[in-house]
Parts: sequence; structure tokens; C-alpha cells
Amino acid sequence: MGKSKKQALDIINKIRNENKTVDELKTMFLTNEDWYRVSNLAYNIQLEEARRENVKSQKKPHVLVTPNETINDIFSLNDTLSNYALGIPLWATERDYEKIKDFANDLPSTEQNIIDFIESINMHPKWRAQQKKGRISQYEIFKEFDKIVDSSLISYYRQNYIACFLTLAPVIEGVLLKWKRYDGFSEKPEFDDYRKFFKQGPLRQPCPGNIQFHRVYSSICDNIINKTLYKPTFSGDAHSDFNRHVALHMLKKSKFGTKNNCTRLFLLLDFMTEIYWYEGKFPDPRWNLNNDDILLEFSIYSDLKENLKNCNSAEEFLLR
Repeated sequence: MGKSKKQALDIINKIRNENKTVDELKTMFLTNEDWYRVSNLAYNIQLEEARRENVKSQKKPHVLVTPNETINDIFSLNDTLSNYALGIPLWATERDYEKIKDFANDLPSTEQNIIDFIESINMHPKWRAQQKKGRISQYEIFKEFDKIVDSSLISYYRQNYIACFLTLAPVIEGVLLKWKRYDGFSEKPEFDDYRKFFKQGPLRQPCPGNIQFHRVYSSICDNIINKTLYKPTFSGDAHSDFNRHVALHMLKKSKFGTKNNCTRLFLLLDFMTEIYWYEGKFPDPRWNLNNDDILLEFSIYSDLKENLKNCNSAEEFLLR
């Protein structure tokens, strides 16, 4: 067994059985290059281990797992959808997945069908209330932005999509800064640091929970960031003008502030919460929520959505 593999197995053991933190483990390595090599190897060892365990679990009675083949199909479908800055929502059922898959067979002509279907799942008031109460307001790097996310959601339900986009897009960057432990005083990360972020999961956590889906969501976030939202403007237009640089700096006359693009931003934010949960390996407060816990937010979001159908709003007159 080579030195790198021994080191990789050692850090896996220390995280799993000795509750060592990543910061503690990094001190064992002289250079960042060494940590990069060993942490990625540890990640890949566990990924293969998870795939083998998946096969064993499928043979056990009364054990429900997503087969490796299905996970690979989800990965592949997300890769296709990422060309349109889209992905399979976290809360999608198997039936939802099959419907999106059917639509995807006829892309690009079915892009709007896919967006509308994703929107019906991901922007439903009940799901948004669950995300707010169970994740956005609870997770350390997200909770500072709780009211800003709510502000963008209010704009979304009032159909003020320009305000929604311009409010939520900076939150994506703010969360990434918190995730990178930026303290507001040290040198701010470069533009390319954001674009590389979701490729560097093993550096932050070589032993994430649910590693197969950690890979799925890391890949979709990486694709959306690089293909569209953080795509350098010198390399061409982003799909549907879904690009924070174009929007925040008003570089050209564009239609960034659309319902579709706001749906895309909330989808990306949700994917980020999932990765953070896997890497943090802590209990997910969302699973402990009952209907009473989300009743207030659910009612407000639902009323906002319904009231707009029954009145001539300022947004209707001024922003159409």
C-alpha cells in the first residue's frame, strides 16, 4: 500500500472514529498540495465504498436505497439540465424525476416545460417555508441572510422579478464567502475562487455524509456557477442572461430579472444548503418540523401568491 493511500485511510479513521476535525487533520500535512492529494484520495475511497455498500443494501429486505444506476442517471440528467442552469429539485419524487427526464429528451424545445414544472415544486409556499424554518434560518452560514432571502421571496410572489434577482444574487456570493470563512478583514477571495469552490469539497470535508449525493449536488452547483451565473463575460453570453456580473453591473441591456432566472437562483440556493448539510454532518432541523412550525410562513407566502391573482398590482402596471 502506497504512502498516500495509508494517509487517506488514516484521516478517514480519524474523522469517523476519533471525531477529529478537518482543521486538526490539516496540521498533519506540510503543504496544501499534500492535503489536496490525500483528501481527494480519501474522498474517492469512500465514494467507491459507498457504491459497494449500495449494492449490498439493495439485497437486504426492508432497506430502501437509491440504486447506483439511478444515481448515475440523476448525475447525467443534472449535467444536461445544467446547460440551462437547472437541476432536479431536492424535494422531487421518483415520479417528478421521470417527468423531468421525459421533458429533457426533447430539449431545447421543452426548456420552459421543465422550468414550469421545477417552479411548481421548488417555489411552492410549503417548500419555501420548510427551507426557511429548517435550513436558511438555522444553518450557520445561511442564517445571516434569512431576511434578505425572505425579501427576495416576497418580491418573487409579488412578481417583481427584477427586485427578486438583484436581492438574491448577492446572497449566493455572501454564503460562499461565509463558507470560505472570510472575516471581512482579510483579503477577499478572487473571482476564480468562487468558480472553483464546488470542485473543492474534499478539501473542506473528505468524509461528507451521503457521499454519492454530495457528488451529485457538488457537480450541479459547479456546473451552474461556471456555465452561467459566474461565467466570465469575456467568454460569451450566459444562458438566458443568468449571470450575476451582467445583472449587478448592468453591463448590457438584458432580461436577467425574469421569473425563470429567479427560480434558478432559489434552486441553486437549495442545492447549496444540501451540500453544506452533508459536509457539516449535523442533524437536519428540517426533518423535525411539523405543520405548526411552518404555518405562519406558509400562510404568508400563500396569501402573497393568491392575493396577486385577484388585484391589479403596481407590479402588474409598471413592470410588465
